[in-house]
Amino acid sequence: MKQLFQNYRDDERRIGENYLSSIQDFNCNSKPLINMPTMLGEENINYAHIIVIYLTA
Repeated sequence: MKQLFQNYRDDERRIGENYLSSIQDFNCNSKPLINMPTMLGEENINYAHIIVIYLTA
């Protein structure tokens, strides 16, 4: 997957990878784990297009 995103800026890659990591942490029904992607999305609203690309890759 790294090859797929090599053309993105470092900050864009970091945001996308952080968001994916927070999704991959879902291993139980835990409110903090569920809230993390929401908070990352809210904090990085300017990178919403990058998050969508990472999620659909």
